[in-house]
Amino acid sequence: MFSNSPFSWNKTPSFLRSQIILWSLLSIVAVYERRYIYQSLPIAIILTAIITPCMIFFTYYLRKIYDHYNSTKKISFKSVGIVSTCCILTSIITYLLVVIICNFTGWTMSGFSNGLTYDRIFLPVTQYFLIYSGWSLIYLWGKAVLQIQNEELSLLRIQAEKTRIELQNLRIQLNPHLLFNSLNGIKQEISNNPSIAVEMIENLSIFIRHSLTDINNITITILQEMEAVEAFLSLHQARFENSLKCTTSIEKDALSQKTICFLIQTLVENALKHGNREHGLEIDINIGISDNKLKIDIQNTGTLEDIQNKQREHYPIGLDNLRKRLAIHYPNRHQFELYQLNDKNVVATLLLEGDPCQG
Repeated sequence: MFSNSPFSWNKTPSFLRSQIILWSLLSIVAVYERRYIYQSLPIAIILTAIITPCMIFFTYYLRKIYDHYNSTKKISFKSVGIVSTCCILTSIITYLLVVIICNFTGWTMSGFSNGLTYDRIFLPVTQYFLIYSGWSLIYLWGKAVLQIQNEELSLLRIQAEKTRIELQNLRIQLNPHLLFNSLNGIKQEISNNPSIAVEMIENLSIFIRHSLTDINNITITILQEMEAVEAFLSLHQARFENSLKCTTSIEKDALSQKTICFLIQTLVENALKHGNREHGLEIDINIGISDNKLKIDIQNTGTLEDIQNKQREHYPIGLDNLRKRLAIHYPNRHQFELYQLNDKNVVATLLLEGDPCQG
């Protein structure tokens, strides 16, 4: 019935809803109180119908004053003084308005006939002061809460935008890094082994085509990621020939698991870059499910000491990039470890829990 009406309670601002409820309750209480004071229900209703809109009008200007002089959420002597002064003045004005109406209509406060003279002034003014003070506290409290919520919302938006830009920068940083290494390898082979250089260019085109396909996708499946990794390894196998041996073992259930683009690629590149090729570089890729977590093991011949020595010469963009992306996409849901397995093998182990955040 009310769904097509222009007024919808649920769509009404919370401040306006609280105003309607507050003044409705105060009006009901005021009618019963004035019925006792004036000993007449019609007078109580009429007077309430006149005074309540005036009080709402006064609070409108109180709101303007508070917004002008109290722009912060902090309580100070100045803000308390302004609120108290406004409430006192507004209470006196409201009381004088009632007196003017009563003098004009000839209504008398019969309920105060046996009381002291100052009761007719002090009690109504005190009552109005409590009403305006209560309204002021509710308004200022609601305003403070709304400001906090808006600040938190703005902060979340800023953090989301910052995360989005950071992710974009990380992905942009990663792709040229891989491309630079590949082109540098091709350059070294052009003079000595032109046929290998041509094969590397062909493999590079396959890898770039695959990379461009996923450039707008933050998350992909392990199957899609491994297609890019195989293209990347083919590129370098053409360069190193028999000195590079790669083996891959992937559980069937892991192929459909989601991960972030270039995650495994970064680990494989790190193994290729820092692995020991003195007696042939071996890279073993093992991917499976362990305790409902995606487990990725990349093993290569070499030592951590060799890796650390190379990192001193060149800043480790790949692993640093990897850690940042893991922190964004798997917050508190990942474990990354790079350790020495034995005298000649280094292992990078990655445990991922759940699907990656979109960022």
